[in-house]
Amino acid sequence: MKKFIPLVLLLSATLASCGAAPILADADHNYFVTGNFAGWGDAPTATEEDGTTLKYVLEAVSVNDERVASVKSQFKNPEFLYVIEITLPETAAGWDVKYVRTEGGTEETFDGNLTVKILQVDVDAEVPVPNYWAQNPESGVVNNLTPSTLYIPPFFEEAPYEGAGDWNGNPVALTHGRYYLVFGEQLF
Repeated sequence: MKKFIPLVLLLSATLASCGAAPILADADHNYFVTGNFAGWGDAPTATEEDGTTLKYVLEAVSVNDERVASVKSQFKNPEFLYVIEITLPETAAGWDVKYVRTEGGTEETFDGNLTVKILQVDVDAEVPVPNYWAQNPESGVVNNLTPSTLYIPPFFEEAPYEGAGDWNGNPVALTHGRYYLVFGEQLF
């Protein structure tokens, strides 16, 4: 039986080009980034100004894509790999998320526009209803490859310590800006 571990990270955005290695796509699912900046559940149907190009769909890439170069060594046997460039705005969402990122640490406040989640949607879905909103119980554990730019609450039904958040908590970028969000599943 295959065991999948989803991986997610945020990297500062830079110019990139694709490599010659195979594109690692999940033939059964599309993946979308969402959060307050993307209209949450509206992300799978949001389009660019042309009205046809999906705005928040992640692009399947190879392990040689320059956008994943800084974390390439952390992928031992990726089943699929996706990337998207996002901008988390400086403007206030009008609501906040509070976390204590380390046991015994101090509570930090993050603007709602810094929240990010990954949606998995069936490719052939007539209505794009997410199978899961990663991280949550249905997605399984999402490992954070860049804790210096992103906080993902621990994968526990109840917070393991006061203020940590739980498996349904919203991951947050630590600051606004442009990022490459990389998501994949790896065989172990």
